[in-house]
Amino acid sequence: MRKLSNYLLEQQLITTEELEIGQREHAVTGQNLGSTLVANGFLRRKQLRAALLEIDPAALMGEEDLSSELKLPRDFMLATSTIVAGDLGDELVIATLHPDPEYVYSGMTERMPNKTIRMGSAAVLEIHRKLRTMTESSGVLDRIKVAEDEDVNRIIETVLNEAVRIRATDIHLEPTDHAFNIRFRVDTVMSHEFTLPLGKYDRIIARIKDRASMDVSDKRNPQDGAFSFTRHGVTIDCRVASVLTAYGEKLALRLLNKDTVLIDIRDLGIARTEEWLELTRQRDGIILVSGPTGSGKSTTLYSTLMSIDRLHRQVYTCEDPVEYRIPYINQCQINYNNEPPFDYAAFGRAILRLNPDVIVFGELRDEETVKYAIRSAETGHLVYGTVHNNDAPTAISRLTELGATIEHLKHLIRGVLVQRLARKLCNSCRGAGCAECRGGYHGMVPIVEFVALRSPEDVTALHERRLPYYTFLDDAAAKTAAGLTDCRELSRITAQEMKFCRDGRCSVPNYSQCNNYLN
Repeated sequence: MRKLSNYLLEQQLITTEELEIGQREHAVTGQNLGSTLVANGFLRRKQLRAALLEIDPAALMGEEDLSSELKLPRDFMLATSTIVAGDLGDELVIATLHPDPEYVYSGMTERMPNKTIRMGSAAVLEIHRKLRTMTESSGVLDRIKVAEDEDVNRIIETVLNEAVRIRATDIHLEPTDHAFNIRFRVDTVMSHEFTLPLGKYDRIIARIKDRASMDVSDKRNPQDGAFSFTRHGVTIDCRVASVLTAYGEKLALRLLNKDTVLIDIRDLGIARTEEWLELTRQRDGIILVSGPTGSGKSTTLYSTLMSIDRLHRQVYTCEDPVEYRIPYINQCQINYNNEPPFDYAAFGRAILRLNPDVIVFGELRDEETVKYAIRSAETGHLVYGTVHNNDAPTAISRLTELGATIEHLKHLIRGVLVQRLARKLCNSCRGAGCAECRGGYHGMVPIVEFVALRSPEDVTALHERRLPYYTFLDDAAAKTAAGLTDCRELSRITAQEMKFCRDGRCSVPNYSQCNNYLN
């Protein structure tokens, strides 16, 4: 069989140095080479799937961590004894025991029009095993059964399964007078998913808190905890927070899926990506990432750090909390309970003694932290920082409010990226609403402002709003023209009427359905 390492090198998917590092770690841990390369960020999971399918399709069948949740036509697959042998994103490889493979191929193509279907092969025993698993899980997400199921563990697993299936980022468990509700946040929008009897609530809350290493007996004080679970071979971290409300204790669960965040920066949909990446090759200065809470700043920063030459540069981050661990980056956790507290300012005081090349401040929130960020940039380090503001000029104004002077900043600021998240139009229905999406939308796309500052005069001109740059309106118009989102969604996230319909670029199929169509 052709070796995976040789194939990856031939296709220039990894470097010789990355392969050597992966092989050393493989020799120590015993984990297979492909998974080791993915864990270190040297290879994308999709690239590994494609490589395994090319050189040894049978090997992919045993790689549980390479499978993904799809909206599969399970009834059809069970009826035709068909399984998924590999998922490449846009392409799906299937294997079947049906006597008429052409019938299966046609049926799958009809039922999954957004996927390219390819026939593959698999061992008969493996097909039977996967069919048995599908049979056992086919009723798990039945909402009626959930309300009747007395098994607390099963209810919790059902909720987690459904959250993963529909790509929820948050789960909220909220008691009322007579029942309790479970709501999910999907693509930044809250939706009601389950209502369960109040009699089950205390046991469910206690079980989740115990799993998250929280104090089950303490229901009055806010608490934080965490646990991990695995779905389809992917480990998902779950951060749990509790608070006492008028109706009782409420839990909020944040789901952190590394595979959906640590992706190539070019795949995020950020405008002017190459100009943004050019900033990562700077040797010093300050780069600002800003936007409101929940605007995707962390995802942009993590993906940007993945693009940095981590093997040959010392990178340090200070985060609250560390959400995703990145190999070959030194990530420091804020700890306010420490004595003295380890906060952003304490990180700034300590970091220059640790021989850094790149320094990331999770938030520039006070005068002392800004002072150390400026000192780090002045002494020849590249500094990233996040701030909360609405546009590019006010990112600089925010630092001056925290004690920085424009005289200092104009020699240090290298660029500013401000972003918000908009829902993407569903590829299947283009906004009309269908079984594949939630109200016509599926997924997120960033709407950004970006400016690269190449001289002290540029910084001063931006601060005084005299410098032309790529604005939210520019990006909103481009994303609408490209059919990625529509003016109704842009109006929702900006709280102002978007007018891109006037020149016919609105992506809503029927203008009469668009609230912002201008006659």
